[in-house]
Amino acid sequence: MKNFKRFAAAAVIALLTVAIAAFALVGCGVQEYTFEAEDAVLEGEAASFGGMSPMSIETGPVYTGTDEEGAEATVVGNFNTTEQSITWTITSSKECDADIIFYAASAAMVVKDMTTWSTGLAEIKGDSGVVSITNNDGTAVTLSGSLPGLETLDMSDATSWKNIGSLTGKIHLVKGENKIVLKIDGTVDGAMSSGINVDKIVLKASADLTFSKTDNSDKISG
Repeated sequence: MKNFKRFAAAAVIALLTVAIAAFALVGCGVQEYTFEAEDAVLEGEAASFGGMSPMSIETGPVYTGTDEEGAEATVVGNFNTTEQSITWTITSSKECDADIIFYAASAAMVVKDMTTWSTGLAEIKGDSGVVSITNNDGTAVTLSGSLPGLETLDMSDATSWKNIGSLTGKIHLVKGENKIVLKIDGTVDGAMSSGINVDKIVLKASADLTFSKTDNSDKISG
């Protein structure tokens, strides 16, 4: 009986500790904000089959690796040259540090077998120098994680281009306007391109954040 009482008391203390920690997090005012790529400023054109073409906004199921259809996501595609950029202009109620999570899918094609012309998609690591996120004065965000590759690319399956992963980092926000800029900076070794299909950024900050959406309806893919 004594052991049971000790166990019950320990369980209550553990629950109280979790509750207090959760309350402390709320008390710090940390909020989560999602800013979609299709609502940001899209600049520049993509290299496409020897020519140039504008970025496109495409909606469809995400890749699951199974026959089961995934939830829908809207991504900005045709983003594969160093001359392009995606910019989110976000207003912060105060200066603070924030967590940033960047969601995108690799579109960097690689040839797996020259004989059969079998293709896949290359993994893009956050520290590979392929993509960069900067804020305000050009300070780069150190990114960790990776955007997953695909061993076999089914060109006829649109979900293959939405195998979405995430990169994470820390970003410093100033009070007022913050310009968060995404760019392609390099190429994936062995890939025919270094493109990505961009979903969104998520910021976790102890500030009120607001965002003015850009009308990109002319870039919606049919």
